[in-house]
Amino acid sequence: MIFSTKESTFNKYEKYDFTLHNWLTYWYPQICNYLDLDSQ
Repeated sequence: MIFSTKESTFNKYEKYDFTLHNWLTYWYPQICNYLDLDSQ
């Protein structure tokens, strides 16, 4: 019982990490791009 609860919590965090990673891969270049254009 405790083990399965632990496992589901872990899966939740893993999913969250994955989403965060996707979000960063999508936005980070665009933000860098925007800042680059802004400085020129």
